[in-house]
Amino acid sequence: MWAIDREVPVSENELSLMVERSEAPVLCAYAIDSDCAVIEALGVRTGFWRTCLGRESMTAYMAESGGTLEEWVPSADESVRAALDWARDAGCDPSESRLAEVPAAVPDPFVEPVFVALLAALGAHSVSDG
Repeated sequence: MWAIDREVPVSENELSLMVERSEAPVLCAYAIDSDCAVIEALGVRTGFWRTCLGRESMTAYMAESGGTLEEWVPSADESVRAALDWARDAGCDPSESRLAEVPAAVPDPFVEPVFVALLAALGAHSVSDG
């Protein structure tokens, strides 16, 4: 895991290159003012998926640019199914019930703890977790 400072989320092509070079699934988060985050992922055997954290804030940001959340991000149920597939592709043991809670989670006040909850629900652990 690493953090980079950039103006736009990682592209699908960049995700593909990361998967190709690492031979492992990749998940990226792009936080917007700590209010919400775009989550994009690609597996080795599973396809690209996108969701967001902090849906209310993301809806407001999308409206500012003339878009809607629904045209850019799949439903919460679709996101959970894609996340489960991605996590299993990554060799993780995801929790469907915990993943189902993440899309409705409200950042209070920051989205970063919601992202940590997503990682835990996916069954992703740091090397130090053993």
